[in-house]
Amino acid sequence: MRNMTRRDLVKTSAGMVAGMAAAAVPAGLAAAVHTVRRGRQAPRLRFAVIGMNHFHIYLMVDAVARGGGELAAVFVREPDLRAAFIERYPHARVVADERAILDDDAIQLVLSSIIPNERAPLGIRVMQHGKDFIADKPGITTLEQLAEVRRVQAETRQFYSIMYSERFESPGTVKAGELVKAGAIGDVIHTIGLGPHQVGLTERPEWFWDPDAYGGIICDIGSHQVDQFLFLTNS
Repeated sequence: MRNMTRRDLVKTSAGMVAGMAAAAVPAGLAAAVHTVRRGRQAPRLRFAVIGMNHFHIYLMVDAVARGGGELAAVFVREPDLRAAFIERYPHARVVADERAILDDDAIQLVLSSIIPNERAPLGIRVMQHGKDFIADKPGITTLEQLAEVRRVQAETRQFYSIMYSERFESPGTVKAGELVKAGAIGDVIHTIGLGPHQVGLTERPEWFWDPDAYGGIICDIGSHQVDQFLFLTNS
């Protein structure tokens, strides 16, 4: 299953996220949005979570599980975040150190929404242990990290994937992509990307106000629009 499923699971998981978003739109639109069968595959790909400093991890876990994955273990440093995660996924084995996951040959994939500037270093460790990696966006915060991720990915041939929720979660983006692919609007020659967000002073963690930690506003929010541009223009 490893050779066949790694790529298929990543693609299927992305489709499941889009499918979940489609469930929230009117029936006429939802019927046109790509859906993925919910049937489980066997044997199932075992995956784990290391770090969860953003709630996107729940969407990521659910998408991979629906795509055929089995949540096997979790390592979270923060007691409150760990407790919330285990309440939702009580079957996940809690480990005391990330090495318990990295050294487990039965685990093939690691998900993470750890603090953004820690994602690339973690993903590098994951790939060096022979596992694939899916990070919440932004998956990389500096050009130096990008260069190192590319180097290690080329050496290990593991997957380093980034979850862009505003493409996979947005019914409008999903539908726009399908219309473009079908040729309904001809060649895309121009796009406009807007990313309004509330500041959320009472909800943002302390690291969010540190540009070195979260990568800056263009990296954190603008990356969504860059991703959508590449997607819609097939670049």
